[in-house]
Amino acid sequence: MSAQRMLNTHYVIPLRIRIVELMTSGSTHDDIFPYMEVHLRASGMLPVMVHRESTGFVLNRVWAAIKRDCLMVLSEGVATPAELDAAWTEMFIKDGNPPCATMDSVGLDTVSLIEEHYIDERGLKDMGEIPFLQTFIDEGNLGAKSSKGGLHRPGHTTKAAGQEQTSHDNLHAPSLYIPDLGLNNDPSEIVGKIFGSNMGVPNINDGCIMSCNLDGSKIKVIVPTGSVHTPKQLAVDWACSRLFFSDREGMRVFRCDVDGSGLETLIQNGDWKRGFKDQTLWCAGIAVAPREGKFYWAQKGPSKGSQGRIFRASIEMPDGADASTRMDIECPLSQSPEPIDIEIDEDGRAMYWTDRGEYGNHQILARNLHEAIGLAIDKTNRYIYATDIGSAVYRFNMDGSDRRKFYEEQGSFAGIALCDV
Repeated sequence: MSAQRMLNTHYVIPLRIRIVELMTSGSTHDDIFPYMEVHLRASGMLPVMVHRESTGFVLNRVWAAIKRDCLMVLSEGVATPAELDAAWTEMFIKDGNPPCATMDSVGLDTVSLIEEHYIDERGLKDMGEIPFLQTFIDEGNLGAKSSKGGLHRPGHTTKAAGQEQTSHDNLHAPSLYIPDLGLNNDPSEIVGKIFGSNMGVPNINDGCIMSCNLDGSKIKVIVPTGSVHTPKQLAVDWACSRLFFSDREGMRVFRCDVDGSGLETLIQNGDWKRGFKDQTLWCAGIAVAPREGKFYWAQKGPSKGSQGRIFRASIEMPDGADASTRMDIECPLSQSPEPIDIEIDEDGRAMYWTDRGEYGNHQILARNLHEAIGLAIDKTNRYIYATDIGSAVYRFNMDGSDRRKFYEEQGSFAGIALCDV
């Protein structure tokens, strides 16, 4: 039993470096390591687990390799000690790039080619690093230039405003498109275009759907005024390149082609000409789940009145039905304060939405936003982005942790869309 309680530890000098490495003695019980990790962290240390027996701990081995090549550079007369130290300080101390993040930023395919060159030139033995890298390359996990990530998970290099950043960060971050209230209410991107809604003035019936290039040029109206009343959030069915959008005071949900043609009404809760004061019928957020064959929309209800609901229905209209008589409508969420925008994460089989209230019988991922409106999921890097009327853009992990105020400006932000360019 005593042998199972023994392990190897390695503390680092100088003492201000709080690292302690932990490695098995060969017979250490597995439960010892999580116990040590908890107590070391509680005492202000940074425990580093050595996951298998090794000749040398992690830092010993890495430093041995660095030291060996530094001595080779000096002995061959390639650089002087002062020049080598100055270059190292500029690259690795000032910019602060750790080794795995640096390799991801360079690209693991490039790292592999460089290592192969050194092995050939120096007559070295491949100790397994090339096959190790090839397992990532074969899967397309090339690092920051790949949406699949590399040594680190996708999105590891993506940093928010205010976070400590290096020159290798944000190499695969998506571009954000954020409308201010009074302009477009929700943008979406497809085939090099931005699509946005313009709600207009509710009692005038002058709303429309517009499109433009990613740089804002060639603005045009694709669904003209009179065809839609007060369009709100938009969503794209990528499988068939069609736009879905809600019509708030119009109490409808529409679908059309990306050029605005083929406009059809999918949901009709009422006729705005006869009045639109019943806010429980107002349609706000919209999302499409092609794998499920469904689309979702929010009917927000009065301000924070706990009468908000989210509905879903089949993408294809049932035979013999129309927008006001279809019988395939379901209500997966009710009694929500005031739901607005919706996202469906089919990979995670979950529904996310913004709500202008912060109570209800559902899991709240993030609180204290100033009237949350827009919502977008970065499914590549696994982040949630949200906007609020308080002129801020936030980013969270998918479980709501690590909340960051990503961007802040004067104005009131409504929808948000992401685009990898």
